Amino acid sequence: MKNEYTGNLSGFLTFVGPKMTNLISNTFRSKKKGRSCQAAEIEMDKCLVRTLQVAHYEVTRPQVIERILEDYQQEEDLYVVDLQDFELKFKEYHTQPNVIYFLCDNCHRKYENTLKNKISTIAKKEIKKLNLPENTNIAIANKGKIGWAFNIPINKINQSYRLVLKENQNIIQELNINFLDPRFKELKVRSDRNSFVIMLTESNGNFVDKSTSVIF
Repeated sequence: MKNEYTGNLSGFLTFVGPKMTNLISNTFRSKKKGRSCQAAEIEMDKCLVRTLQVAHYEVTRPQVIERILEDYQQEEDLYVVDLQDFELKFKEYHTQPNVIYFLCDNCHRKYENTLKNKISTIAKKEIKKLNLPENTNIAIANKGKIGWAFNIPINKINQSYRLVLKENQNIIQELNINFLDPRFKELKVRSDRNSFVIMLTESNGNFVDKSTSVIF
């Protein structure tokens, strides 16, 4: 396997993600022996099936990968990753308590569906707390190694937008933006996503786009 990956998140999930899945499966293979399904330990119905899979608790595998990748972010959706270092961090994450459980295939699929619904509900509640005016679009970003990364679809810029900047899951700033303002005409456009690309960094009390120096 190549020792370094340079590219975006989607590519990493596509080309490196499966290896991480196999890594965790192999790491925990021996620990599954002699166990039965742990569904009851995560508030599901008791199950005694003994053919098991490794399941993430309260988080999806892509979310785990994305969180660790924040350490390798160079700019908006660009990562330069030392794969051996990443693999060590990925394995270390899974040694923490209550990160993985052993579930049978049926319980695993049920739990993943429940988790997706839970994540969606939490996101909707979080947005509702912001008390946005009608027809306001919203984009939320957690701070990565470089700053806050946003992709704003061009077909939505004719409405008001609120950028929510978070650090350690806490909101630290909300920016109300009108992208039709002439000062934003310098923002980079990604043709493959048909969107504005924004990487905000903090400088002298202002939030500035890293690539264009546009102040928000």
